[in-house]
Amino acid sequence: MAVGSIMLPAMVKQGYPPQFGVGTITSAGGLGILIPPSIVMVMYAVATSGMVVQGPDGQPVMSACIGYLFIAGVVPGIMLAMMLAGTTTYRAWKFDYPRLPRAPFADRWKAFRESVWGLMLIVISMGGIYGGTDRQHHALVHRHGDGAVGDCLYRGADPLSSGDGPWR
Repeated sequence: MAVGSIMLPAMVKQGYPPQFGVGTITSAGGLGILIPPSIVMVMYAVATSGMVVQGPDGQPVMSACIGYLFIAGVVPGIMLAMMLAGTTTYRAWKFDYPRLPRAPFADRWKAFRESVWGLMLIVISMGGIYGGTDRQHHALVHRHGDGAVGDCLYRGADPLSSGDGPWR
């Protein structure tokens, strides 16, 4: 909802049909629950903690493990993301939707350097879980801690100031 309310007017302003923008945004929104670290998966695992149900083979199954849910979401999430990218690219090509001019390499490199902290958040969280060095709750702590560091780096937030903002 928050991203769509910003992206849809921007896409329409760039010349995309509103139906295309709505379809792309709603389709992409569904990927958020599949691609780890997903809050929905964590909430599901917490909600089912302590439950014992009967599996398809008749054996008792304990509550959902966050790590297993994360692992189970990677492949379907990547597949759906590739299908969405392919469909969106094809429709944009077929109907000749507007394209921005290609940015020079220097601008792309600058944007990459400025976003490296956000990209490292994914590497640290998922690398820790899949590498076996972190448990799932550690990854969530990394995620929020790195977010706070990112606020300080990107927006100049000062956690020690007494001004307005999230640090008060």
